[in-house]
Formats: sequence, C-alpha cells, structure tokens
Amino acid sequence: MRPLLQKTPSRCTSPLTKGTKLTMNFEKEIKEQGYRRYRGAVDRSVYEYFNCDWSWKAIWYLKKGHYQCCGCKEKCETSDPDGFQLFLDLGE
Repeated sequence: MRPLLQKTPSRCTSPLTKGTKLTMNFEKEIKEQGYRRYRGAVDRSVYEYFNCDWSWKAIWYLKKGHYQCCGCKEKCETSDPDGFQLFLDLGE
C-alpha cells in the first residue's frame, strides 16, 4: 500500500509544513499539534521508498496513524503503517 506515502518538500504548502523553516521549529510545531515521538523500529523499506540518504538522522513522530519524519529538510510523511513496528494495545 505504498501509494499513501509521500515525500513532502521543505517548501510544501501542506498545512503541516507551511511556514516552518528549521527542523527544530518543525518538531516543536508538530508536538504542539499532538504528535508523539515514535519509538518503534522502522524498516529499511520505508527509507528505500523515500530514497532517503539520511536514515541515521530520522526522528519519527506519530499521531492517529499518521507518521511524520523530522530528520532532515524533506519532512517525509505517510499514513501507511507498512514498515513501522506495530505495538500491542494492552489496555493500560
């Protein structure tokens, strides 16, 4: 289901990236929007799809099934969970 993946350029008009200049500002902005740091494993296939040369810098955030990376200026994002480690909801 890779069609849901998209590579968002740094000068994107998307409401999520509009007006952000630096990665740190962008990170702060998405945290304020309710994104939480994704601490699971991300498969190599995700980085291959995005043709990412900076996978070692990746910092992923998650909000309601939407994954957002803040590792570089590209700010890649996807709603496709393929390649992201799933967690069991233990109801705690």
